[in-house]
Amino acid sequence: MAVGAGRGGGGGQPLVPPAAELKLLRGLQEDVFQQTRDLAAQQPVTPDDADQREHQAIELSTQQRELSALGEHLIQQMQQNAHQPADKTPSGTD
Repeated sequence: MAVGAGRGGGGGQPLVPPAAELKLLRGLQEDVFQQTRDLAAQQPVTPDDADQREHQAIELSTQQRELSALGEHLIQQMQQNAHQPADKTPSGTD
């Protein structure tokens, strides 16, 4: 699932509000964190179990990095949007 994919193509308002994207991202981060904790609590019984746990740890690490990058991208977008004028007012209306 791509966070940030709900953006309209015409430069208008996003289809998904940034606050909703942040909540979704946070939920995904919590899921990966819980999976990481569960994996750390497991004790390997056989060498195959250890190999499988190592593979799962690598996958979770990759997911954590991707979510972090998505979060940074979303924050940058929100900061850029905060610096853009929300509405263009007609000039000379003093």
